[in-house]
Amino acid sequence: MKNKVLIVIATVLGTVFIWILFLNLFESDNINHHYFIRKYSNNSVLKLDKIINKVSNFKYIDNISSNDSIIELEKKILDDNKIEYKLYFNDFEFKNRVVKKVVMPEGCNLLYYHKNKVYFTKSFKLYSCDVKTNKILNYPLKNLKLSTIKFLNTSNDELILFGELIQENKFISGFFKLSLNDYIITPLKIVETNLKSQFLANTLKYVGEFTFSQSDSVCSFACDKYSKIYFFDKNGNYIKELTTKDNAPIPIILTNENGDSFYSRGSTWNTNTAAFVKNGYVYVFSAREKSYLSLIIDKYSLKNLNYLESYKIKCNNFGSRDITNLFINENGIVVSFSYNYASLKFSRYTDDYFFTNP
Repeated sequence: MKNKVLIVIATVLGTVFIWILFLNLFESDNINHHYFIRKYSNNSVLKLDKIINKVSNFKYIDNISSNDSIIELEKKILDDNKIEYKLYFNDFEFKNRVVKKVVMPEGCNLLYYHKNKVYFTKSFKLYSCDVKTNKILNYPLKNLKLSTIKFLNTSNDELILFGELIQENKFISGFFKLSLNDYIITPLKIVETNLKSQFLANTLKYVGEFTFSQSDSVCSFACDKYSKIYFFDKNGNYIKELTTKDNAPIPIILTNENGDSFYSRGSTWNTNTAAFVKNGYVYVFSAREKSYLSLIIDKYSLKNLNYLESYKIKCNNFGSRDITNLFINENGIVVSFSYNYASLKFSRYTDDYFFTNP
């Protein structure tokens, strides 16, 4: 009798297991993973130069954006609810290095380094800390919350940002230009207008980074969880937007009873980890590829936004989805991962001679 019971239980469990396996396989076949058929070219825009180890003693690479340096952070918690930051300034060859220190309160979100100041937010307010004097300055922006910023190369006190502005009892989310001289806020590209604040949700929806391409005087903002890339000129004016060929939708954001926002499972996709512009073309590091062991770069025309071709670059088994930051100069780019950097040089195929009109 006991053996019969065990047989019945085993049969039931086996049936349930097979059914679950069947459902998972069936659902997997019907999920749109937002892959697309790429046209790979052997004439890559970039060539791997070298792999560089992290420079700080921190457990992983933590960068802060800047207009002209690759800056890595190292944190040390002090006894008086403050944090000491070491800023390791590196050139693109990682040959020249300068280290600076600054002490700031706990709970700061470091955004940018510009003109000897570290810009950060705390409780949604914008501050800067002078690395020479450690003096902290608060900027009176009562109606503006911001999540990502980029100082314009043409100005000392103007920046573009993604954030939320309260205007006429409405909460406007999108890209703005801000002058820290007179606190004038200029809307550039509005993506949402709501009757209640959606700052945290939209920060997750439109998470991404600005990259300024000096050769074309174009600043791009690539969304990490959405197939959109927004372009601005050197003065911060909005130009256009590109929908990458993966066509991944904007993620669904859920909020729990404690007010915490998070991505909805099954409706959020890693899309474009970084992008830059070179000679009238947009180059996008895409995470929408089955291969995890190569850097995947998709090329688009900036003029008509058409997809053209793709490149696959072997980089010590790093994939595009491993990229955390991108830095660019006239000779090439540097991308950071969790523990290493990869230096990639522009190949001769980026010269104007080898291109037709995009």
